[in-house]
Amino acid sequence: MIQFERVSKAYPNDQTALKDVSFRLPAGRMVFLTGPSGAGKSTLLRLIPQIERPTSGKVLINGTDIGRLAAWRIPQFRRRIGLIFQNPNLLDELSVFDNVALPLRIQHYPREETARRVRAALDKVGLLDREKARPMELSGGEQQRVNIARALVAKPSIVLADEPTGNLDPELALDIMRIFTEFNAAGVTMLIATHALGLISQFDAPRLTLREGRMHLENA
Repeated sequence: MIQFERVSKAYPNDQTALKDVSFRLPAGRMVFLTGPSGAGKSTLLRLIPQIERPTSGKVLINGTDIGRLAAWRIPQFRRRIGLIFQNPNLLDELSVFDNVALPLRIQHYPREETARRVRAALDKVGLLDREKARPMELSGGEQQRVNIARALVAKPSIVLADEPTGNLDPELALDIMRIFTEFNAAGVTMLIATHALGLISQFDAPRLTLREGRMHLENA
């Protein structure tokens, strides 16, 4: 479960990104985070894996106040979270297989287990036949699917996606959202920030809306 308790985030330039935000996202749910550019969506997502820290308030994951975690525990905590961004940020010098394998190699998974998980993840996103390709050989939609496979290969309990369909045409964007719903059906908690209101209207999921840093709950 993800829970924000009166969270605010201000920056040194006197810009306040989030103002007294509170919400609760139960485990296993998929929720869309919407709002105009500059509303604070990216900031909110960065607070969950502690890429940034709140100025005030608490962020809790499964009841644990993550602001109280010792520094040495943060990398271990982040392994439970899959991060997907608008730009896939794949490594061009590596194959598709090796890009997806990176999180497992960092965690020192055995070679056989790594290969099994990577191929299962690529199969899930429909790219098993491209495992030897380099990112530059893929379309934008294929690169984003590799990005998704990499985020999910370690079987995180939470996935955070920041405008994951922003660079894709409507058909490819719909394919990506369908992939997310499949993983959510398997029990993964999904929080997806997006501008694409027409796209997400096709899915039966609650919507959190940020306006000028304040939270509004819709379609709960």
